Amino acid sequence: MEGDPATASVDRVVGDWEAESGARLSLAADHTFTSARLASGGLAGTGCPVGRGSGDWAFFAHDGADSYTTSKKANSGSEIGLMFGAPSEASCHIDLTVVDHGKSLCATDDPDLPCGLNTRFERAK
Repeated sequence: MEGDPATASVDRVVGDWEAESGARLSLAADHTFTSARLASGGLAGTGCPVGRGSGDWAFFAHDGADSYTTSKKANSGSEIGLMFGAPSEASCHIDLTVVDHGKSLCATDDPDLPCGLNTRFERAK
């Protein structure tokens, strides 16, 4: 299920995404997101919300001090971090890697494995 990471801009990733398992993400232009069923399929055991969740998202970027972290100032990237808002959701740790030339987002918990959680999100139909 691996894919080669690709760089995408904010406007390329904004919208509704769905995984085969029924997990759903909706990324908004203001860097907020909502989610549903993130604890299904390959995401089971990640501590992610079974029902609905929400928070902020941002691309990962270098901060100038050899640190690679999420930055809401980044307008493009190949990796997206999800930061959940509710304390009960804080244990959920997944990131998304842009793959397939920006057509898919792969869930991962390991930066060395773009699709480490075996869950690929495609544009919702």
